[in-house]
Amino acid sequence: HLGNVLNGVNPRDISMKLLQEEFAELRSVTDKFYPTIGLKDGYRDESFCGQIVPNIMTNDLWYRQIQFLQDDANATLKENQSYYYVDFPQKKIRLIFLCSFLTQIDEENRHFVKVPTIDIEQARWFKNEALNLPAGWTTVIFSNTVPKSRFSGESDPFMFRGYSNELMMSLIQKARKRGVQTACWIAGGYNADAEYELGGIHYLS
Repeated sequence: HLGNVLNGVNPRDISMKLLQEEFAELRSVTDKFYPTIGLKDGYRDESFCGQIVPNIMTNDLWYRQIQFLQDDANATLKENQSYYYVDFPQKKIRLIFLCSFLTQIDEENRHFVKVPTIDIEQARWFKNEALNLPAGWTTVIFSNTVPKSRFSGESDPFMFRGYSNELMMSLIQKARKRGVQTACWIAGGYNADAEYELGGIHYLS
């Protein structure tokens, strides 16, 4: 599931109850269910600066909502984070589920920000853990959006001789040189079907 299970405008307790009900329903119709956090997967709070703030979600709160994945022997969660990966060793395939938003919350001063980006901590995990595979493995990446991509209305990252200086593209390309392929990066937050290839990486909406 590529995100936006919720609509981001209900109070916190109601939102978390709805999220668990939706997760239970989705899990009941498939053997494997892996959710990706979306822009609208959150709650509304009217006490924050700005009066009404929708789509509030933090990594640790999402982590608590996906605890059912702890029962999946293939899944490896990052503690208190919203990103994780799932391995299928016999096929040498790893599914990587990213959070495409940086969120910061200040409960005392009632501030919340959500910015579309892959933050440095997640990129470090992506490099050192998610892409840390032997040669011959293939990854498939899932996220709600692809920050710094033409899907998000931005210009393509600068390329030189086929290589990029954009952080996530660079990490994928370096892994490929070690023999770890990325079959596709799939996003679901654009309400449109599209695809393109850049730097040897296939992007699909």
